[in-house]
Amino acid sequence: MVKKITITSSIFFFLLFSLIRAQQTKRVLNSSPQALVDLEKNYAYSNFDASSNYLAWFEYYRSELFIYEISEDRIQKIDIEKGRGPGEYLAITDLGIFGNKIYLLDPKNNKLLKVDIGSGEKQDLPFRSIRPYRLVNSTGELYLLENVKPDELISLYDPESQKVNPLDNRNLNIQQEFQNPFFRDGVLLASNAKIHFVTKYRPLIYSYDKQEREFDTKIQFDNSEIETTPATEMSNGAKAFHPPSKVDVLTEDAVNFRKLPNSIFILAKGATDNRKYKLNKLYQFNLNQKEFVAEHDLQVKASDIFSNDHSLFVFSEKDSKIYSFEIK
Repeated sequence: MVKKITITSSIFFFLLFSLIRAQQTKRVLNSSPQALVDLEKNYAYSNFDASSNYLAWFEYYRSELFIYEISEDRIQKIDIEKGRGPGEYLAITDLGIFGNKIYLLDPKNNKLLKVDIGSGEKQDLPFRSIRPYRLVNSTGELYLLENVKPDELISLYDPESQKVNPLDNRNLNIQQEFQNPFFRDGVLLASNAKIHFVTKYRPLIYSYDKQEREFDTKIQFDNSEIETTPATEMSNGAKAFHPPSKVDVLTEDAVNFRKLPNSIFILAKGATDNRKYKLNKLYQFNLNQKEFVAEHDLQVKASDIFSNDHSLFVFSEKDSKIYSFEIK
């Protein structure tokens, strides 16, 4: 009798755990994508971002900044000349929407280009001590991913004063972690409490505590073999590094949602011993459990993903469309 009760109790708790787990990993997107914006084919659209009012992205062939006003279903275009002068750019590697302003990150000119959505007015914000490659808006704060400085990775930047405050790396050896500069490529994400850096060529997530302004933890979300080409020795003694020649899994993009602060949704391609990654799926990784807890079918081949508090947006280069999913 006692043994039977024990077995029954075990089954009960197993079913209870399964039910809780199922509730934690339930579908977070509506069932089908909604075509939101149709774009002309055969153009180079990149660097997407979203706010509650706008979507924004850049097109390289025509050097145009696109701004989509969500409530009005209307697109505005702002021309940006290529060059080294004021209001011009050489290479945009990221952009972020801050209220009615858009910040374009141009590491070759070593500056931020601030664009007013209403007037189209442009202002240069030069960097003096850093050369960032990525940015993220976290509740009005601007965080930058450093691309060059050997002992810094992420900084808090004030556009008004142009002051740079590097986050503390006392528990992270930057030079050892990023011996190849290409390992610094990836995506910056922000939650209420954390700044996350999801790397492109390695299945790694580096998390920083916003309040303490310091490195918090490093998580490896899969095992991936990486083949690299040795750095080339230049005539002046400098070394030219090369991106990895082969990886098992390549992270193309990632997002997180305010409603699910402990999850990161990864867009990747490739295959490991653990799973196959396809660009028509999002892989939900729980930072607390340190494991994947769900896969979400996008039903389209994604090139870029970005989000606001209400929706996930997916750009499909194959379809030349931006799709939207409601976040449940």
